Amino acid sequence: MSSARRSLIVLAVPFLSITMTAQQPLPDMLAFTHAAAIDVAAGRVMPDMTVIVTAGRISAVGKSSTLRVPKGAQIVDASGKFLIPGLWDMHVHIADEQELPLYVANGVTGVRVMWGLPVHHEWRMAIESGSLTGPRMFIGSRIVDGPLPVWSESISVRNEQEAREAVRQARAEGAEFIKVYEVLPREAFFALVDESKKQGLSFAGHVPQWFRLAKRPMQG
Repeated sequence: MSSARRSLIVLAVPFLSITMTAQQPLPDMLAFTHAAAIDVAAGRVMPDMTVIVTAGRISAVGKSSTLRVPKGAQIVDASGKFLIPGLWDMHVHIADEQELPLYVANGVTGVRVMWGLPVHHEWRMAIESGSLTGPRMFIGSRIVDGPLPVWSESISVRNEQEAREAVRQARAEGAEFIKVYEVLPREAFFALVDESKKQGLSFAGHVPQWFRLAKRPMQG
Protein backbone atom coordinates (compact mmCIF):
# COMPACT_ATOMS: atom_id res chain seq x y z
CA MET A 1 0.00 0.00 0.00
CA SER A 2 1.53 3.29 -1.11
CA SER A 3 2.49 5.93 1.43
CA ALA A 4 1.05 8.50 -0.98
CA ARG A 5 -2.50 7.31 -0.41
CA ARG A 6 -4.33 9.57 2.01
CA SER A 7 -7.84 8.18 2.28
CA LEU A 8 -8.77 5.04 4.20
CA ILE A 9 -12.15 3.45 4.72
CA VAL A 10 -12.87 0.60 7.13
CA LEU A 11 -15.47 -1.76 5.71
CA ALA A 12 -17.57 -4.37 7.44
CA VAL A 13 -20.89 -6.14 6.99
CA PRO A 14 -22.98 -4.17 7.70
CA PHE A 15 -21.06 -1.26 6.22
CA LEU A 16 -19.02 0.88 8.60
CA SER A 17 -16.95 3.88 7.60
CA ILE A 18 -14.54 6.10 9.48
CA THR A 19 -15.21 9.69 8.37
CA MET A 20 -13.57 12.79 9.80
CA THR A 21 -15.52 16.01 9.34
CA ALA A 22 -14.77 19.64 10.00
CA GLN A 23 -16.32 19.15 13.47
CA GLN A 24 -14.17 16.04 14.02
CA PRO A 25 -10.77 16.90 12.57
CA LEU A 26 -8.38 14.13 11.61
CA PRO A 27 -6.12 13.23 14.57
CA ASP A 28 -2.41 13.89 14.17
CA MET A 29 -1.88 10.14 14.26
CA LEU A 30 -4.41 7.36 13.70
CA ALA A 31 -3.75 3.61 13.97
CA PHE A 32 -6.04 0.96 12.47
CA THR A 33 -5.17 -2.33 14.19
CA HIS A 34 -5.97 -5.99 13.38
CA ALA A 35 -7.48 -5.14 9.99
CA ALA A 36 -7.59 -7.30 6.88
CA ALA A 37 -5.83 -4.85 4.57
CA ILE A 38 -6.51 -5.03 0.85
CA ASP A 39 -3.36 -4.66 -1.25
CA VAL A 40 -4.92 -3.56 -4.54
CA ALA A 41 -1.65 -3.59 -6.51
CA ALA A 42 -0.86 -7.18 -5.56
CA GLY A 43 -4.48 -8.34 -5.57
CA ARG A 44 -4.32 -9.94 -2.14
CA VAL A 45 -5.69 -9.69 1.38
CA MET A 46 -3.16 -9.17 4.18
CA PRO A 47 -4.67 -10.42 7.46
CA ASP A 48 -4.16 -8.92 10.92
CA MET A 49 -2.44 -5.73 9.77
CA THR A 50 -1.87 -2.36 11.45
CA VAL A 51 -1.96 0.77 9.33
CA ILE A 52 -0.73 4.04 10.83
CA VAL A 53 -1.82 7.37 9.39
CA THR A 54 0.23 10.45 10.27
CA ALA A 55 -0.93 13.95 9.31
CA GLY A 56 -3.43 12.48 6.84
CA ARG A 57 -0.99 10.13 5.08
CA ILE A 58 -0.15 6.45 5.52
CA SER A 59 3.16 6.37 7.38
CA ALA A 60 3.50 2.67 8.22
CA VAL A 61 1.94 -0.70 7.38
CA GLY A 62 2.83 -3.93 9.11
CA LYS A 63 1.69 -7.01 10.98
CA SER A 64 -0.20 -6.12 14.14
CA SER A 65 2.01 -8.55 16.02
CA THR A 66 5.18 -6.67 15.11
CA LEU A 67 4.32 -3.06 14.18
CA ARG A 68 4.36 -0.90 17.28
CA VAL A 69 1.66 1.76 17.57
CA PRO A 70 3.30 5.10 18.43
CA LYS A 71 2.45 6.67 21.76
CA GLY A 72 -0.41 9.16 21.52
CA ALA A 73 -1.98 7.65 18.39
CA GLN A 74 -5.77 7.27 18.31
CA ILE A 75 -6.43 3.55 17.92
CA VAL A 76 -9.28 2.08 15.88
CA ASP A 77 -9.74 -1.66 16.48
CA ALA A 78 -10.59 -3.00 13.02
CA SER A 79 -10.82 -6.66 14.02
CA GLY A 80 -13.08 -8.55 11.63
CA LYS A 81 -13.12 -5.67 9.15
CA PHE A 82 -11.40 -4.86 5.87
CA LEU A 83 -9.28 -1.79 5.19
CA ILE A 84 -9.16 -0.57 1.60
CA PRO A 85 -7.89 2.51 -0.25
CA GLY A 86 -10.58 5.11 -0.90
CA LEU A 87 -12.67 4.38 -4.02
CA TRP A 88 -13.03 6.70 -7.03
CA ASP A 89 -16.20 7.30 -9.03
CA MET A 90 -14.93 8.30 -12.47
CA HIS A 91 -18.19 9.68 -13.89
CA VAL A 92 -20.32 11.90 -11.67
CA HIS A 93 -22.70 14.83 -12.07
CA ILE A 94 -23.20 16.60 -8.74
CA ALA A 95 -25.95 19.19 -8.53
CA ASP A 96 -26.46 19.47 -4.78
CA GLU A 97 -23.88 20.19 -2.07
CA GLN A 98 -25.72 17.77 0.22
CA GLU A 99 -24.65 14.87 -2.00
CA LEU A 100 -20.96 15.37 -1.21
CA PRO A 101 -20.81 13.75 2.26
CA LEU A 102 -22.70 10.72 0.92
CA TYR A 103 -19.78 9.83 -1.35
CA VAL A 104 -17.39 9.73 1.61
CA ALA A 105 -19.88 7.83 3.77
CA ASN A 106 -20.01 5.13 1.07
CA GLY A 107 -16.25 4.81 0.69
CA VAL A 108 -15.87 7.05 -2.40
CA THR A 109 -13.09 9.48 -1.52
CA GLY A 110 -12.47 10.79 -5.05
CA VAL A 111 -14.71 11.74 -7.97
CA ARG A 112 -14.29 12.87 -11.57
CA VAL A 113 -16.83 15.60 -12.32
CA MET A 114 -17.92 15.20 -15.94
CA TRP A 115 -19.59 18.60 -16.35
CA GLY A 116 -17.58 21.18 -14.48
CA LEU A 117 -19.22 24.39 -13.27
CA PRO A 118 -17.92 27.26 -11.10
CA VAL A 119 -19.78 25.89 -8.07
CA HIS A 120 -17.78 22.65 -8.25
CA HIS A 121 -14.55 24.61 -7.88
CA GLU A 122 -16.09 26.46 -4.90
CA TRP A 123 -17.02 23.15 -3.28
CA ARG A 124 -13.54 21.76 -3.85
CA MET A 125 -11.95 24.75 -2.12
CA ALA A 126 -14.32 24.29 0.80
CA ILE A 127 -13.47 20.57 1.01
CA GLU A 128 -9.74 21.28 0.91
CA SER A 129 -10.09 23.93 3.63
CA GLY A 130 -11.99 21.51 5.87
CA SER A 131 -15.20 23.53 5.99
CA LEU A 132 -17.12 20.98 3.88
CA THR A 133 -17.09 17.18 3.96
CA GLY A 134 -16.71 15.62 0.53
CA PRO A 135 -14.44 13.63 -1.79
CA ARG A 136 -11.46 14.86 -3.74
CA MET A 137 -12.71 16.38 -6.97
CA PHE A 138 -11.11 16.12 -10.42
CA ILE A 139 -13.13 18.65 -12.41
CA GLY A 140 -13.70 18.75 -16.16
CA SER A 141 -14.82 21.56 -18.43
CA ARG A 142 -18.34 22.35 -19.40
CA ILE A 143 -19.51 20.01 -22.15
CA VAL A 144 -18.00 20.94 -25.51
CA ASP A 145 -20.29 19.94 -28.37
CA GLY A 146 -21.10 20.81 -31.97
CA PRO A 147 -23.16 23.64 -33.50
CA LEU A 148 -26.44 21.90 -32.50
CA PRO A 149 -25.49 20.60 -29.04
CA VAL A 150 -27.45 17.91 -27.24
CA TRP A 151 -27.48 20.10 -24.10
CA SER A 152 -28.20 23.80 -24.60
CA GLU A 153 -25.80 24.84 -21.81
CA SER A 154 -22.85 23.28 -23.65
CA ILE A 155 -20.00 25.18 -25.26
CA SER A 156 -20.89 25.03 -28.97
CA VAL A 157 -18.07 24.85 -31.52
CA ARG A 158 -18.27 24.64 -35.31
CA ASN A 159 -14.66 24.52 -36.50
CA GLU A 160 -11.00 24.21 -35.55
CA GLN A 161 -10.59 27.81 -34.40
CA GLU A 162 -13.60 27.70 -32.08
CA ALA A 163 -12.55 24.32 -30.71
CA ARG A 164 -9.07 25.56 -29.80
CA GLU A 165 -10.52 28.65 -28.16
CA ALA A 166 -12.90 26.47 -26.14
CA VAL A 167 -9.97 24.48 -24.76
CA ARG A 168 -8.03 27.62 -23.84
CA GLN A 169 -11.12 29.08 -22.18
CA ALA A 170 -11.76 25.90 -20.21
CA ARG A 171 -8.18 25.82 -18.97
CA ALA A 172 -8.45 29.45 -17.85
CA GLU A 173 -11.60 28.52 -15.91
CA GLY A 174 -9.69 25.80 -14.04
CA ALA A 175 -10.79 22.68 -15.92
CA GLU A 176 -8.48 19.69 -15.53
CA PHE A 177 -9.75 17.90 -18.62
CA ILE A 178 -12.03 18.66 -21.58
CA LYS A 179 -15.47 17.02 -21.70
CA VAL A 180 -16.23 16.15 -25.34
CA TYR A 181 -19.68 15.23 -26.61
CA GLU A 182 -21.31 13.32 -29.41
CA VAL A 183 -22.20 15.82 -32.15
CA LEU A 184 -18.79 17.47 -32.43
CA PRO A 185 -17.72 17.91 -36.08
CA ARG A 186 -14.69 15.91 -37.11
CA GLU A 187 -12.45 18.96 -37.63
CA ALA A 188 -13.42 20.41 -34.27
CA PHE A 189 -12.90 17.12 -32.44
CA PHE A 190 -9.33 16.63 -33.65
CA ALA A 191 -8.57 20.29 -32.93
CA LEU A 192 -9.81 19.75 -29.38
CA VAL A 193 -7.56 16.72 -28.99
CA ASP A 194 -4.52 18.59 -30.31
CA GLU A 195 -5.12 21.75 -28.30
CA SER A 196 -5.78 19.75 -25.13
CA LYS A 197 -2.33 18.18 -25.45
CA LYS A 198 -0.75 21.60 -26.01
CA GLN A 199 -2.48 22.95 -22.91
CA GLY A 200 -1.47 19.97 -20.78
CA LEU A 201 -5.03 18.68 -20.45
CA SER A 202 -6.62 15.31 -21.08
CA PHE A 203 -10.07 14.83 -22.61
CA ALA A 204 -12.93 12.45 -21.90
CA GLY A 205 -16.61 12.02 -22.65
CA HIS A 206 -18.82 10.69 -25.42
CA VAL A 207 -17.60 9.27 -28.72
CA PRO A 208 -18.69 11.51 -31.65
CA GLN A 209 -21.42 9.99 -33.80
CA TRP A 210 -19.25 9.97 -36.92
CA PHE A 211 -16.46 8.01 -35.20
CA ARG A 212 -16.01 4.42 -36.37
CA LEU A 213 -13.53 1.82 -35.20
CA ALA A 214 -11.63 0.00 -37.93
CA LYS A 215 -11.92 -3.76 -37.88
CA ARG A 216 -8.64 -5.62 -37.46
CA PRO A 217 -8.04 -9.20 -38.58
CA MET A 218 -8.06 -11.84 -35.87
CA GLN A 219 -4.64 -13.02 -34.81
CA GLY A 220 -4.34 -16.75 -35.29
